[in-house]
Amino acid sequence: VPSVNDEVVIAAGDSVYTEIGAVCNNLTVYSNGILATSVDTVYVAQSLTLESDAYFYNQTSNPELPGNEFYLDPQSYVVHSGSGTVGGGTNLEFGNLIIRRNAGAVPGGNLLIHGNLIIDNTASNVVFRGCRPITGSQSHTVEGDLIIYKGTVSCIDVGDPTMVGVWNILGNVYVLDNAEPYLESRIGPFSSANADGLGIINIGGDLIVQGGRVQGGTSSSAGPGRGIINLGGNYSLDINSNVATNTLGSVSFNFVGSG
Repeated sequence: VPSVNDEVVIAAGDSVYTEIGAVCNNLTVYSNGILATSVDTVYVAQSLTLESDAYFYNQTSNPELPGNEFYLDPQSYVVHSGSGTVGGGTNLEFGNLIIRRNAGAVPGGNLLIHGNLIIDNTASNVVFRGCRPITGSQSHTVEGDLIIYKGTVSCIDVGDPTMVGVWNILGNVYVLDNAEPYLESRIGPFSSANADGLGIINIGGDLIVQGGRVQGGTSSSAGPGRGIINLGGNYSLDINSNVATNTLGSVSFNFVGSG
């Protein structure tokens, strides 16, 4: 068992699962290596390095990855299923980030995701919320694609008139649900009851909705918030999808591309 002075390397093809009390100095996961935590985090005294196609399954109640320094390849993967907060402190940049939870989550700060953001939750009403009153206004950037298999992505949860929540997606947005009853994958400016403020979704590429739902809000108790979706590419909506303008405020859909 490593001590706090030891270097740990997880090689290609290796899968490591840690229980309570795992410690080391520096931790490196090579390409095609896998590390998964229990509900107790790993203590890394110095740096965490994830190479391309390396996976870190963060199942702990700690929203941040272990370590004081992070070297995450843009094609590495962090699978977050533990804390209701995602990232924080100096850990706000990721390669590919996968949210896989059975309850809602919110970023711990302004996220920068160099790869893709993938939402694969247990139900449509499990929301990755861009910000809440407890966090204040936040703005997040995804340099790759946003892919929603199940669950919801929103800009603001609950909210107040002064809040601004922004998602900047430089690639495409895929809202995908290919099995009945459909509509389990969703995206929109607001979630929860009486949502207020300004929610903005900027999409550089296409918005592709297959069996999913584009919505103003998620709650039957709609709020007065104002939503804006700016789309640089094409918009496609198949026969199993729908659009729900369930909000008391306005939702603007703007085609801002030059094509």
